[in-house]
Amino acid sequence: MRKIKPFLIRSLFYLLIISLVPYLYFVIQAKKGIDAFIVTHTTGGEFEYQWLWINLSGNVSLEEVSYFLDSEEPLFTADTIEIIPPSIFDFLNAEERIIYNEYPSLVSIKLNHGESNQVKELFSLFNLHYTTDLLKYFYPKYCLDKLETQLPFIKFGINSTFQINLTADESLVNFDFSSKEFSQLSGSFKLNNFSQQINDSQYVSDLSLRFSEITWLQQNTQKCLQTLNLNKDDFDSLFTTFIAQKAKDNLLLINEKSAETYAKFIYAPQEIDILFNLQEGKKFSQIPFLPIEKYQQQTGLSIKLNKQKIDPVLGIEDPKKELIKLGHNTDSKNGTSKTKKIKLKLSKTGLTNYLGTKILILLKNDITIEGYLDSVNHQGIRIRQLKFKGESLLPFSFNDIDAIILLNAEH
Repeated sequence: MRKIKPFLIRSLFYLLIISLVPYLYFVIQAKKGIDAFIVTHTTGGEFEYQWLWINLSGNVSLEEVSYFLDSEEPLFTADTIEIIPPSIFDFLNAEERIIYNEYPSLVSIKLNHGESNQVKELFSLFNLHYTTDLLKYFYPKYCLDKLETQLPFIKFGINSTFQINLTADESLVNFDFSSKEFSQLSGSFKLNNFSQQINDSQYVSDLSLRFSEITWLQQNTQKCLQTLNLNKDDFDSLFTTFIAQKAKDNLLLINEKSAETYAKFIYAPQEIDILFNLQEGKKFSQIPFLPIEKYQQQTGLSIKLNKQKIDPVLGIEDPKKELIKLGHNTDSKNGTSKTKKIKLKLSKTGLTNYLGTKILILLKNDITIEGYLDSVNHQGIRIRQLKFKGESLLPFSFNDIDAIILLNAEH
């Protein structure tokens, strides 16, 4: 009996070792595949994790995850990222498969307990760009000094399902951000050509966003109300006028109903729903360069404020007519009028504030060029043109330019 007991213990030990061999093999294969994916699908940053293990269901968990982007402090951290393949056998030769863009037909990914205090940079990964200047479109100038302009710390989770087959390559990503100081933000988007590349916005489509419990705006509105000391009716009237004037300042027109809906929303900001449904051939990186009157048609933009739909495309007069209107001066003495061109100053300092806007260039050889102001330096400018579903960048020297005319301000 004494001899049998050590034998059983040794047998169990050997069985344990034998059973661990295939498990460790799959762990090594999964790690090679994930590391290969990180290398071949870089987004300009560095992705790190501390541990990798596979549970009995064949799901892979990455523990203590961090993502760094141009900083020693991580852009975001997560307790775990869980990868759920159809079968654990999909990890066999995973490294080689990923290098040749071969993936399982269905993969689910869950990011659990994510956190970030670099919200502005994190949102930029989704092509959502925030600057403090945006608040001047929400609040009058005499409120801005009282407001909190920086985005606060957030917590988030992301659930993704990647569907890949021989004839289609499409992924649906659902995400959920939460912050007591900021807002609840949930949404989804489609990621096309996932097996080819994931770090270019041209592969993103059908983006939907929902902001709810918007604490950040609610607190700023209360600070503005205290500053203005107005009742609700006076507040609505003030903000209706404010948004109409803001549109006019940018050579745009907005209907009165949309301005009223905006005023009611900013008085009690509770929910924002935004939906983009991009036309085929368009990509999100082109959006800042689209004329405002084409936003709705070419981006499928729909906006609801507190469940009230507004017209997201501001009605705009013909830019050239608008220029004539603004340059139309009346002589009060004799009632005569004359038209003058609106010219922008031909200098880096004079043009920097108009980056992204549509301009008309009058060259000294009498040729005119339309485009979007892309960059400025001390020698000249570079404009972006969108034609035939493509983009081109054209440089022009100040020495060759007779005048630059602002067609419509889009910032």
